[in-house]
Amino acid sequence: MYSIFCIGQKIEDYTKVTAYRIVDESTHRPCSVVDFIKNDEYGTVFTATSNDKTLIRNLLLLKTKSKKWKKLKHDCNIKGWMEYHDKIDNIFVFEGTSKNDTLFTSANNFSVIFPNKHIQYIVPNDEINKALSGDMKDFFMRDFRADIWSIFMDVHDSISTEKILYKGIQITNAIKIDNISKEGILIELDSLYIDDNVLYEKTYKSDGNIYSFNRDQKLESIKVYNPADFYLDGIVPGNPESKLDKYPNSITHQFPNGTKYEEIKNSYEYSVNIEGKKGRMIFQIRNKIIESITLTFN
Repeated sequence: MYSIFCIGQKIEDYTKVTAYRIVDESTHRPCSVVDFIKNDEYGTVFTATSNDKTLIRNLLLLKTKSKKWKKLKHDCNIKGWMEYHDKIDNIFVFEGTSKNDTLFTSANNFSVIFPNKHIQYIVPNDEINKALSGDMKDFFMRDFRADIWSIFMDVHDSISTEKILYKGIQITNAIKIDNISKEGILIELDSLYIDDNVLYEKTYKSDGNIYSFNRDQKLESIKVYNPADFYLDGIVPGNPESKLDKYPNSITHQFPNGTKYEEIKNSYEYSVNIEGKKGRMIFQIRNKIIESITLTFN
């Protein structure tokens, strides 16, 4: 998969390119994207794929052309760790009719890297990014790190508990399992145990919705597919995404549902805080439609 440039195969013989991109801020981790691809425990790698022959040709020509650019030492090798080392953040894998080829680059495609030679060539005039098109261009322009970390930052809109109701009652984590079960049939789906079989969480399904309770039988989360018994600020699954325009801060941050760009460009989440740091309301979007709404409680 990670072969060097293959003599004897024409550029026209390459029919597909897949880009792998690291999204990670840890310093104690491998310095090369290759290790992330082989072992997902190191962190998240996002991918994008294209069959655009012009894109493929331009990138491969730039790889050849790069050896005429300014040359610098590059400390990372395939198995190196990032601490005090340079990084290989991206790899383009070109699939050919008989052979594959690769193009390694640093963050923001700032340099072209030849790992085995410990050399990088500085890209002039942002030529690699200018060669990108379509989804591949959007993929490298997107700030995945900001989207992911926004879930932990105070950058989202807030909603009052008065606008989050179950059968006319405000929903909080004080609601116990009895409050739900006496209203309908609960089907147990799963149980999570920790520390020598101590019950940590139980998950149930009722009326098409998913409920999770902690060991004290207090509500931890609800995933709402069937909104019949709920009032969620006037929004229900099946509404268009545009209904969320009332949360202008939250909708600037799309949390990706997955790692393949071809999927996550149409499948993502928005998060709205529940006032008083009581939890979060998460809207799952698919193809511009609100697919489900999840309430989580602190």
